[in-house]
Amino acid sequence: MHSCTALMSTQVCAACHSMHHLHWRQLVGVAYTEDEVKALAAETEVEDGPNDEGEMYLRPGRLADKLPSPYANEQFAGLQAAHHRPPAAGAM
Repeated sequence: MHSCTALMSTQVCAACHSMHHLHWRQLVGVAYTEDEVKALAAETEVEDGPNDEGEMYLRPGRLADKLPSPYANEQFAGLQAAHHRPPAAGAM
């Protein structure tokens, strides 16, 4: 149920800008309806926990979760961006 804009904002733009500092709920009313954002968030997996056995687990994303980063860590992101850190999307 991804639109081209959703794919671009969550994968392409997030590759350079610090969109992982944004929460899904911040897209409601700006670019998407609440139902659309809930559907987009649910397509991501978020580590949560611990559960009753003390283990971490993956669950579908929710509006309160941050957008996922396309990179495993900031060092890898810096290497992918040729050591140039683009401006954070929230600062634009």
